[in-house]
Amino acid sequence: MKKFLALSMSLLMLFGTCQTAFGQVTILGEPVGIYNADGVLLVTDRSDNVIYQIADGEASLYSGKSAVEDIYGDAMSYYYDGSNENAYYGDPWGITPYLNGFAVTDTEFNVVRYISDHKVYTIVGSGDAGYKDGSSVATKFNGPTGITTDNDGNLYVADTQNNLIRKIDTEGNVTTVAGTKEGYKDGAAEEAAFNQPTGIDWENGALYVADTGNQRIRKIENGEVTTFAGTAGYYLESDGIFEGGYQDGAVKQAQFAEPMGILVQNGVVYVADSGNSAVRKIQNGMVSTVVVNEDPAHSVYPTQPSGLAMLDGMLYITDPFAGLVYSLNDALAKTTSGGEGAEVFKDVKQADWFFKAVMFMQERGLISGTGEAMFSPNMNMTRGMFVTVVGRICEAEGEIIANNGCEFGDVKQDMYYAKYVQWAKDNGIASGSDDGNFYPDKNINRQEMLVMLRNLAKHMDKDVAVKGNKTVDGFNDYDQIESWAVGAANWAYSNGIVSGRDGNLLAPKATATRAEVSQIFMKYLQNI
Repeated sequence: MKKFLALSMSLLMLFGTCQTAFGQVTILGEPVGIYNADGVLLVTDRSDNVIYQIADGEASLYSGKSAVEDIYGDAMSYYYDGSNENAYYGDPWGITPYLNGFAVTDTEFNVVRYISDHKVYTIVGSGDAGYKDGSSVATKFNGPTGITTDNDGNLYVADTQNNLIRKIDTEGNVTTVAGTKEGYKDGAAEEAAFNQPTGIDWENGALYVADTGNQRIRKIENGEVTTFAGTAGYYLESDGIFEGGYQDGAVKQAQFAEPMGILVQNGVVYVADSGNSAVRKIQNGMVSTVVVNEDPAHSVYPTQPSGLAMLDGMLYITDPFAGLVYSLNDALAKTTSGGEGAEVFKDVKQADWFFKAVMFMQERGLISGTGEAMFSPNMNMTRGMFVTVVGRICEAEGEIIANNGCEFGDVKQDMYYAKYVQWAKDNGIASGSDDGNFYPDKNINRQEMLVMLRNLAKHMDKDVAVKGNKTVDGFNDYDQIESWAVGAANWAYSNGIVSGRDGNLLAPKATATRAEVSQIFMKYLQNI
């Protein structure tokens, strides 16, 4: 059996000289699940088949008794309820509060155990692999892994080999919450499909699930299953799973590889992206990387991150491959480094009318800064810039935009906007001039912008109807709007996308600043 210990200060300093992001590192056997129990970390260990507790960097036995070792040095699996000191587990995986103690999924024996009053009980599961709802030990599970608790004390279990999400109420009754059979399908919970789900967490009435075989993060809320983040490559028919990948960005474009653990904290979703040796973060519609191990042979970063917990702003990560529990000491800073309340750009302050819009666009990767932490909100937006944002919106929705050259003579092929200009022209979103040029560096005016925006809505199959007969003919400069732009102006105004300027002016021929464009795009994405 692998022995547990807290690393000495000298070893911590050695790690610190290589990767200062990590604080405490604790060695166990094969730690998988982890939970913050009022300042004490409870960790399931599937090699030693016990549950450890870590307090102040020191690990000690919490529940279970290690059996004799097999030829590989791992504890043999036995199944026995009894006192904490004498109970045996077989591959304990997830741990979460339940009643007056803690519930633990016992994956090998297909049951859920309960630690209370210094004793271990079996609350659900007959021990035989299978599927059966009902009460107590008359029920059946197949390889349960992740487990979480809702606000009413009910348990939710990732029944991995059954490809289901099950519920255990406080009386020990088991029902099926979501899933039917192996596969991938969103929709009504009773018709949805999962593929070997593992990690699961509850927050504000919703369940977040690491759907490992489908390489996605799913969400269950109000009886519906949706894909919260992630897309997958091709389907591996021989293995019955989707091919994973590694890509940050908008949630519909991002890719994961065998995501396992999941933790939701104040709306931020952390994912133990096991196949990528990374911990990822989902916030404000974007996926980013918190930490990644790019050199597993020599790095102290997690090789197979599996479980996640947060304690005092520290993100704790279990790694069964390395036999380590890491603490990432800059997790809190990473969580609060963006979004409302954070000033990312030197020239965008919280008191500015455009602050929320700029943060909204920046966090989604739709508009970036102009260099040296500057956004330049009063800089005019060019036609090339505008179609680039339009294209990024469609890419965030999963559309592929390839750079196959551009037909306009004044668009250089190596410019950042080149592929978006041609794509916008091909899809009827933007057009060039009669002289065969696009004029990408020309400042876009407000009426041009609204026409392109309505064309984008048509391209995305959105509603382009004028609402409530609300039109722009009441503006003092209505007669300055070109006839080809009136319809788009009416649509944008009636849908709350654009408003007037001082003096009851729409200013159709005025140039649009980066701040104004950010505001208009935010309104478009929120209202259409």
